[in-house]
Amino acid sequence: MMRGKHLVAVALAALSMTASALPTDKHSIAPTAADSTSTALAVFIGDAANELLSSQAAMGLPIDRGQFIRALSQYLHGEDPGMNPVDAHNYLTEAYKRMQSEAPKPLPAADATVEAAALAKAASQPGVVVLPTGTVLEVLKEGTGARPTEEGIAMMRYKGTLTDGTVFDEVYDDEEALAFPVSDLAEGLTEALLSGKMKSGGRYVLTIPASAGYGEEGVPGKIPPGATLRFVIDLIDAE
Repeated sequence: MMRGKHLVAVALAALSMTASALPTDKHSIAPTAADSTSTALAVFIGDAANELLSSQAAMGLPIDRGQFIRALSQYLHGEDPGMNPVDAHNYLTEAYKRMQSEAPKPLPAADATVEAAALAKAASQPGVVVLPTGTVLEVLKEGTGARPTEEGIAMMRYKGTLTDGTVFDEVYDDEEALAFPVSDLAEGLTEALLSGKMKSGGRYVLTIPASAGYGEEGVPGKIPPGATLRFVIDLIDAE
């Protein structure tokens, strides 16, 4: 359903590992300005590293976070992790080239008349709510828990289909729910989650016009340009 920071930030993330060399008893030493600065940098850079690793994994790069930490620690401590900077640059350059050559091709554009008809049909159903972007929200089961917030996380299982019924993404009932930053989702999804109509424990159907979904680009190999999307969502939790 779903942005990275500079590579140098990833290297600096290993600063957080120096915490392992410090006393574990919080009361053994008083915090100092240097401690606070180091902690703040570790959290800030660790967040950047986590975002970058996640984005690279989403692109298809195989990433072992344990090995990442070990190799980074070795490199910053002057040890040999098995690659020098030139080796690493060359390896990643080739990896990105392979990914580009293997990337799925864009699908043919969806028929605008068919997509508009599907959206209009959804909007004509009794009890639905049509949001400002044109996204149609239908409540199948009322939730009783927390509502999603703009800076929060939504835990969901869902099934995403095209107007012809093709499933392009799904989290099955027996799978662990996925967590998504609410503000990072496609516009129609974010709008619906923040509408106040969706609460944890509920089940909902969203019909999203292309302009609030993946637009005139679509998702190569999965979603055609100009496609209207339908999501059946079980909102498990919101934080």
